[in-house]
Amino acid sequence: MINRENEKRVLLHGYFNKNLGDDLFFDILFKRYKNVVFYIYGLKKNILWFKRYQNVKLIFQPNSKIFKLLFSLMNKDYNLFMYRREFNKSKYKNISAIVTIGGSIFMENPGKRQPFSKMKEDFLLFPNVKQFLLGCNFGPFKTEKFFNEKKDLISKFEDVYFRDIYSYQLFEGLPNIRYGLDIVLKYFNKKSTPIDNSIGFALTPYRTNDVSKKRHYERKCAEVIFEAVKKKYIVTLFSFCEPEGDLLLIQNILNQIHDKSVRKLIKVVSYNGNLEEFLNIFLSQEYILAGRYHAFVLCLKNKINVVPIIYNIKQKNLISDINYVGKTINISDLSNIDNEFLFMNTSEYTIENCSEPFEKLDLFLSGKKSNE
Repeated sequence: MINRENEKRVLLHGYFNKNLGDDLFFDILFKRYKNVVFYIYGLKKNILWFKRYQNVKLIFQPNSKIFKLLFSLMNKDYNLFMYRREFNKSKYKNISAIVTIGGSIFMENPGKRQPFSKMKEDFLLFPNVKQFLLGCNFGPFKTEKFFNEKKDLISKFEDVYFRDIYSYQLFEGLPNIRYGLDIVLKYFNKKSTPIDNSIGFALTPYRTNDVSKKRHYERKCAEVIFEAVKKKYIVTLFSFCEPEGDLLLIQNILNQIHDKSVRKLIKVVSYNGNLEEFLNIFLSQEYILAGRYHAFVLCLKNKINVVPIIYNIKQKNLISDINYVGKTINISDLSNIDNEFLFMNTSEYTIENCSEPFEKLDLFLSGKKSNE
């Protein structure tokens, strides 16, 4: 139980969309700070599963039509920032800190509302509240304007913990930044006994405008999965985030396996907030083809045989940072790879000394100073 007299209240920002990797971040955070109350604001369908944590307070986001109706009744023009200002006066009283935890937060994507939009608003809404940014990487980005704007934003945080050396070096002159491992790789501590001759596929959609490349990618995945069944592997396909298209990708792949006797031997496991159940099955695989970043991370942490499919710079940076030695595949090259190359892999990696992700937040929430 939380001691209400001395309770700390933290407004938490993150990617609340039933994405396994981000939900692992939240799980680690909530269990580490059991005496802290975390306020989460979002769509009911995306955050309702967090009610299982006793130290989480959920605030459900009404839809935009309700926003507009509220402001029309108050004779005010509809404005999201204005709404948040009014909303925060009543809902977020006496918060101790604001924590943003997540991975690919700073990607340049013009025309789309990004997580850092909310960060900028928070510095205006809560000018006297310290903010912490944990577990992120920077990029991909294209323009100097984007970089300079985000550098100014990053400089305002009390503490920024980057999960790769590349991001850290981009902002090395700032006194508030640190580098270390991905938070899941650092703190995740669940084990499972592998099932003999089992193989898992944690694939990600191919983000390209080239329809032909997408088709070749899906066809190749279907070929490899078909061959795995024929080799008598116990095959499981994992969807890490249905809203990002993982489950649709699986369905597209299965549609290309026309042999019903093969299809019925393929198990599909989709993450839907069922964290423990999903992890128990995933970690019991003997071998995994990992197209998802945190699929690769979980394999490294649990010493599962893995071949990573690289689809983003964040995976390349992780592989470089930990001196990973083993098979790797670029997603653009997968269709040209011999199927045998994809089965079984031995790998090794080393981790050098780096910062503790929660070092500064620990000190702040405990009320201690860094030199104590």
